[in-house]
This record gives sequence, C-alpha cells and structure tokens, in this order.
Amino acid sequence: LFLVKMLRKHVSRIIILLLLLDMAFLSSSIVLSKNSMSLTPFFYFQRSYAETPLCIDFIPGNRTMRLMCGSATLTDIYDVIKEYKAVLKGSERLLDRESSDGIWLLNSNLVVGSNASFTINSTDTKWLKINADGGEPYSIKVYGSMIIDSVKLTSWDAEDNNYAEIDSSGQPPRAFITVKKEGQGTTNITNSELAYLGYGEVQSHGLSYYGGNNSILRNNNIHNLEMGF
Repeated sequence: LFLVKMLRKHVSRIIILLLLLDMAFLSSSIVLSKNSMSLTPFFYFQRSYAETPLCIDFIPGNRTMRLMCGSATLTDIYDVIKEYKAVLKGSERLLDRESSDGIWLLNSNLVVGSNASFTINSTDTKWLKINADGGEPYSIKVYGSMIIDSVKLTSWDAEDNNYAEIDSSGQPPRAFITVKKEGQGTTNITNSELAYLGYGEVQSHGLSYYGGNNSILRNNNIHNLEMGF
C-alpha cells in the first residue's frame, strides 16, 4: 500500500523523466553491442542522428562488414573501426589506410544493405585496393545504392605487392563487385578505373549487374576483368 501511494505521488515526475530520456535517445545515440545469439557472432554499431544515421554490422568470423542503414564513405567506416578497435579486437585491420593521400586496402567483404548507400570518390580516395591472396575472395555486394566516382579500384595481392592475376581457367579467386538482383537502388560508376577484378565463379566475374536498374556507367576505364567489359 505504501509503495502504491509513493508511485501515485511521483508518477508525473517519472513520466516526464521517461519522455526526456526517450527524446534524448531519438536525437542522438551511439551503440556498439555484440550479438551472441547468432551462430556467427557479430558486433552492431549504430549512430542515430537526425541527419546522419549510420548502422554497421561487423562479423569477424567471415571478415564481413555490412552497411545496414545511412550513408557512408571509406573514412566513415575507418573512423568507426579506429574508435572501437578495443572491442573489435582481431578485426581492426578490416580496412587499412595505406597513405594520407587516399590509398586504401580493404581486407574484408563489404555488403551495402538495401537501406544504405556507400560512396567511393575523390574526396577521400584515390585508389581502393581489395586484398586478394588466392584464398577466400573478398567482395563488395550491393543491395542498396553505391557511387564510385573519379577513383581507381582494383584487386591487390599484398604478398606479391602487385595486381592479382588469374590464369586461363579463371583461378585463383580474387576480389569482385556484384550488384544483386534484389537490389533496391542504383550503382553509378563514373570517371574511374576498375581493373583486375573477378574470377571464374558464378556472380564473381569482376563487375556484375544483376539489378540496379537505371544505374549509370560513364567515362570509365574498365579492363582486365574475368568477364565482361
């Protein structure tokens, strides 16, 4: 009875406090949590601001980053990894900035979700290398939207310090870009060089569009892909 009276007495204050907390959460929140219920544990980063939402999943088990909401550049992803490197121990090399003038090395798969957009352009990038050591190939798979503009993008054999090459059978595996059939947006590639991508497996041929209607490909130098262009 005493507890009921106390709750009645302070209920208006409690409601006001909850409303204030809820408003604060909606206007600004940063969350990094580990999902251990999945068969493949992953870390989930979320930054919710009124104008710049950003959601990224980090899946260390298969070295995959998933951009699930918002818009991002390589710098945005790199800053998240750098800020939370203690939590992402073992995954901090998913993306390396090799030089201050815009040379990057991607050491993971990158998935652009249907509610997300990803931009690679000359504001922070001159050359994006996607590591290819002959083992499991890394890729960029697009379900949402992507812009590539005024950059160079290739696979890269870090051990040989050279472009990753394939033989006449389309092996060994190397990096590729695939716009998925289920994609909700466009993948526009302009004024760029794309080279030494793809190998002889389905949907892994280099630069493949299975979706992305109304995408723009213009003024590019595309060469040395496993198939196409």
